Amino acid sequence: MRYPLPYAFARTQQLLLEQGADDSLPLWMPQSPAKSALGEVLRKYRIRTFQPLPAPELAQRISTAYAQGESSAAAVVSEVQS
Repeated sequence: MRYPLPYAFARTQQLLLEQGADDSLPLWMPQSPAKSALGEVLRKYRIRTFQPLPAPELAQRISTAYAQGESSAAAVVSEVQS
């Protein structure tokens, strides 16, 4: 599973985009996401599934997603530096 959005954006805007092996792109979001942030994601990615979650669950899901594998903070820093 990949998480294409930068961690800082995902955390501050409370949006989590998951890219699975089948290239599906579900977007986990609060019940009322910021329109500007949502518009930015929709401008770049072709979202087909929107998954609303309560804020505490979404925050936990974002933390868990970026705490593992290639989406770790070290990988994000490495990507920014290159």
